[in-house]
Amino acid sequence: MKKGWNVFRVQAEKIMGNFSFVLLVLTVTAMCFLIPVMLDDGRTMIHCLSALFSMTKEEFRMQESLRVASVISRITVGYFVMFTPMLVSLSLLPVLCGERESGVYRLMLARSGKKAGVAGTFLACAFCGGFLMAAGYLLFAVIWGIHSAALSGVPEVRSVMKTSVFVLKKTAGVFTFGMMSAMWTYLVSVFVKNRYLLVGIPYIALWFLQRIAANIQWESMEKWFGLRLYSRMFGATYVFVDLKYTIQTLEIYSVIGFFIVLLHGAVMKRRTDCGM
Repeated sequence: MKKGWNVFRVQAEKIMGNFSFVLLVLTVTAMCFLIPVMLDDGRTMIHCLSALFSMTKEEFRMQESLRVASVISRITVGYFVMFTPMLVSLSLLPVLCGERESGVYRLMLARSGKKAGVAGTFLACAFCGGFLMAAGYLLFAVIWGIHSAALSGVPEVRSVMKTSVFVLKKTAGVFTFGMMSAMWTYLVSVFVKNRYLLVGIPYIALWFLQRIAANIQWESMEKWFGLRLYSRMFGATYVFVDLKYTIQTLEIYSVIGFFIVLLHGAVMKRRTDCGM
């Protein structure tokens, strides 16, 4: 346990201590500003960055669709879901590719053992992937909230608290989305060392999971296993509100993560030269 924790700490520091990680967090924030939002007239699409600089105070106040809760509820769709998993993969490349090419990963496995090395690295990748997404998304929410308060006035405390809780629940959903993206990148890294393939794998894997969940026999699964799959479980559009739904999502992610670690460990165990 102690060796696994040490591996987790060291690997997380390597990923998050890289300056490129900060740039990727800012990139996630920038992507939030560039996703279009439908205005109240139902015809005009405008992205948040344009609304930030081109709309007057009066125009901004008149648009209910530009309120914080409304924007936050719609922002994780379209290109956000397509490109942010690639950003997660980019943040993990120093550990999953750089360390293998330099031989540092071989040394780490020799010192900590393969089980601790695999589990610690997996948890570090999953946590950093989720943190990358959550930090960028939360930064956008804070900036948009400050901008809205500056133009529309500071709302009541009750309204602020309600919106803050909603934003935190949405951020938790985005965190799990980033975590899931990192898990697939980690899985494929045991078979593929090509950086370009690793960057594109999470989006492809999540797309297949969404399609499978959308076409599976819902009633049969719920009847026999008490589990109902939703395609949004594998996207970033959900908000953790319903406790049963939240538990089901975390259970599915935990099972997938457990099998990823087992498969990764089995492949590494059969390899000589410290799993390389």
